[in-house]
Amino acid sequence: MIQAGRINITPKANTPTTKRLTFPKPFKEQAIVLLTPVSGVPGQKVLGVGTLNNTSDGCDVILTRTETTETVIAWIAIGPAV
Repeated sequence: MIQAGRINITPKANTPTTKRLTFPKPFKEQAIVLLTPVSGVPGQKVLGVGTLNNTSDGCDVILTRTETTETVIAWIAIGPAV
């Protein structure tokens, strides 16, 4: 099963900021999650994105940015269906 979407995060400047992403449908087990910031300044102002606490129904998305601009993170999750 493949699911995709977007999540908006308003970060604290120069601080990893986390927001919980809940998948529309849970997977049978932990999914593989791919992220990309929707930004024209990756590597300059958007320093990185990642995940923590991956489960079958979601994960925590982490964004580090040099400023407090709200940022859209596009995601794709892949895993076995229930």
